[in-house]
Amino acid sequence: MNRNVLGQSAAEVLHEVFGGTDGPVLAATPTGSLVRPLAQVADDLDDPPPVELFTTEQSAKDLRGQAPVATKVAELLASDDDPVRLLPPGLRATAVVTPDDVVAIARTADQAAGLPAASSLASSLRTQYREAFADARSALFRVPPRSTVLNTVATELGDEVAADVDAFLTVMESLDAVSLSEASTAFVLGGARHECELYRIRNTVEDAGFASQATVTRRKQLLERAGFVTTRKRAADIGRPRQVLVVPDDAPADDPERIVESVDEMEA
Repeated sequence: MNRNVLGQSAAEVLHEVFGGTDGPVLAATPTGSLVRPLAQVADDLDDPPPVELFTTEQSAKDLRGQAPVATKVAELLASDDDPVRLLPPGLRATAVVTPDDVVAIARTADQAAGLPAASSLASSLRTQYREAFADARSALFRVPPRSTVLNTVATELGDEVAADVDAFLTVMESLDAVSLSEASTAFVLGGARHECELYRIRNTVEDAGFASQATVTRRKQLLERAGFVTTRKRAADIGRPRQVLVVPDDAPADDPERIVESVDEMEA
């Protein structure tokens, strides 16, 4: 890339940068400002290059606290053991490092720009970033990709349940902070819409690497107290009757956006 890239958002700039390479891409985001643009790229590009994320400890913590967004970012991450690592103090630019370029990302309130390094500097900058990443500590990012989660739900509970879980997670992306525990709400609500057995929901969420069975149980109890779900018994072929999640007739809200808003207000 030998020209500046202008766009209305950082996501547009990343589209241009990512579209010009087969990867891998190293995204340095000291303030976390590239997190949501990366999630948008994961949504929009059919075959994005693998990404390694270079960020600060606080930004990594913030990303884990935006679980629905983090599942989108995880779609892009390289398959090595530590694709998210901690920036050293000497590197604090928001930049994207490709095999051919180093592009600084600058933003204003209504515009973004990708500013490639001069060719005389690009090679040494790439080496500096790559060597720093190789030596950096892991950020311990353990969030599964959205597609992995949804494929697990579809396999275990059905495509319609997976679609509802995705709808709830997508609405949650607009919230400032949603932990993996809080995001488990999506599975309880999606399962209740299709009268899934509670034990199967718990197993599925744990199998997807999203949250523990105990976390799902706590979310179910919270949502039950608030009137969004209830349970009834279903006879089993062997053993005791199963608990089945259902949506009560007098539930406070019915569409994903209103439900997520209501639960968020309840927890504020």
